[in-house]
Amino acid sequence: MPLDQSTLADALKMLGCATGAVGKWHLGAHTSFHPNRRGFNSYFGLISGGWSPGGTESPQLYERAADIGETKNLTATRPEFVTRLTTLLETFVADGRSTSGE
Repeated sequence: MPLDQSTLADALKMLGCATGAVGKWHLGAHTSFHPNRRGFNSYFGLISGGWSPGGTESPQLYERAADIGETKNLTATRPEFVTRLTTLLETFVADGRSTSGE
């Protein structure tokens, strides 16, 4: 997706909405294409890779500022990051609800 093209998240932010994305980002792995630079306040998910044939994969967590090539998965050495991000995601979802979601 070209950098000069606006996303739905960009439009929602201009209206004062909080925006978040969860999942696998397929719109570019370079830092300039990161969801947080494409209008999303929060992002939890995979930027590239993540699956191998026939297997259940563990989460992938990279420090993008220091590891642009995503070579050091931090989930095994820093499980508290996965827990913290999961908690942040759950809080973001709960705070954004106007209904109980049931």
